[in-house]
Amino acid sequence: MVTEEMLWKDSYLLGHALIDEQHKGLFKAADTLMEALKQVDTREDYTYHIRESLAFLKEYALNHFRYEEAYAFSMGINYDAHMKLHGKLLGNVFHHEKKLMGSNFANSDVKEFLGFFITWLIYHIAEEDQILSKGNIAAGITSPVSDTIRWDEVIEKFADRTCDVFKTVTGLSEKDITRQMKHNTRITPDVCYEVAIIGKVEKVIGYIYSKEIALGAFKVMTSMEVDELNELIYSSLQEISNIISSRFSGIITASGIECDIDTPRRVTVEEIPFTNHRFLTHTKLGSMEVILFDK
Repeated sequence: MVTEEMLWKDSYLLGHALIDEQHKGLFKAADTLMEALKQVDTREDYTYHIRESLAFLKEYALNHFRYEEAYAFSMGINYDAHMKLHGKLLGNVFHHEKKLMGSNFANSDVKEFLGFFITWLIYHIAEEDQILSKGNIAAGITSPVSDTIRWDEVIEKFADRTCDVFKTVTGLSEKDITRQMKHNTRITPDVCYEVAIIGKVEKVIGYIYSKEIALGAFKVMTSMEVDELNELIYSSLQEISNIISSRFSGIITASGIECDIDTPRRVTVEEIPFTNHRFLTHTKLGSMEVILFDK
């Protein structure tokens, strides 16, 4: 059984008692939905139970976001960008809810929602919400505005950010994650995604995940044993790709060139060309490959 204690890690604590309890409540709500999912073949009121569990999670998240945003405002914390993250999450929840209702809460669609939500929740609390404990931190130093992008430097920074994301979502230590630039071999392409960069930079990021890192990352995130790739894993990897891509757009935006990212799209490895702008991320769970290429 997945429990709040299995999903929750004390490293997520912010030091604000009520917000920390609300965060634990979000993990517990996800756990309730996960347990409901397991009862698809044994519970006559399965659809009702899933619907009620999802409604509770959505309402709990709404109330939590309202409190968190009010607290940040009262403390004078610059929270505008963070509020947009909340709004985007709720938009995704409403999208999944509509899809679930259309399929009468099909098991595969519930898995798809949970894989996304658990991954988003872990990264958001472990990384994005740390602004609440750090206060009104600076947005960072930006480089002078330039129409010229030094792509080799960007890829080096991007490789570092990719390692950072994996450290955050998996809890692995720095020594357990390394990068390898401009490698000459490809890993086994078990799951692939691409994310289009939109705006003044027209690039695409390709992500190639091995089965080992796909299953291993989900296991350390949730303490769940999953033997095969399924909608839970695919959806989790899609959100990891989304998070990493947002770090890339942040690197470009910091140089004074505006850009954004499109929704990750699952593709075949044949759709991802082997370019010079590439790197491998190695972890003790397995490896993944990231490639930047032109549209």
